[in-house]
Amino acid sequence: MINIGFLTQRYLLQEFTSQAIDQVYDYALDLKYFHEPSHDQLVVPVLIATEAKITPSFDALLEKGDKLLAPLESNAESLAGIIDKVLSNTHGIIIDSLQWKEGRYCPTPTIVEAALALYNGHSVKDISRSDASAINLSQTSDAITKIIQLSKEKHQKSICFVTGVPGAGKTLVGRNYSPHNQTCGLNF
Repeated sequence: MINIGFLTQRYLLQEFTSQAIDQVYDYALDLKYFHEPSHDQLVVPVLIATEAKITPSFDALLEKGDKLLAPLESNAESLAGIIDKVLSNTHGIIIDSLQWKEGRYCPTPTIVEAALALYNGHSVKDISRSDASAINLSQTSDAITKIIQLSKEKHQKSICFVTGVPGAGKTLVGRNYSPHNQTCGLNF
């Protein structure tokens, strides 16, 4: 049993291109965040440029955060040494290979899973009180209402972008302007 997830990407390359390095890192991110058994594991992306003559040496393993290492570069001959070095300088939780192989890959929740997580036992009011500032939500809604009213008065089109971190209340603001939930008092 091993305790580290290695992600290798092999290319018939003579050098380590930035595109190949980015791709192996992107695959590692996908594995880390979307493959459930990999969430708590150390993930080590390794780019193997099979035709490269020289492999860059590394003195230290650079963790990018959340148990994910920066991509390592290897040619065909140096891969075993790189794996040995990583294994001797890191530790992690033992991986059950069958559980890992059969693990669920879930890049995004289904619409039903998202709705259940969002509304399970809560009303929209409860959610706005716990996650998003009611003052911020009111100010944003008031600003959008003014834009809509001005657009109607001047017979012009406007577009509003509501941005913010997860939990800031973007969806709650948008629901105010839904034809099915007219809390803003405007006729569309």
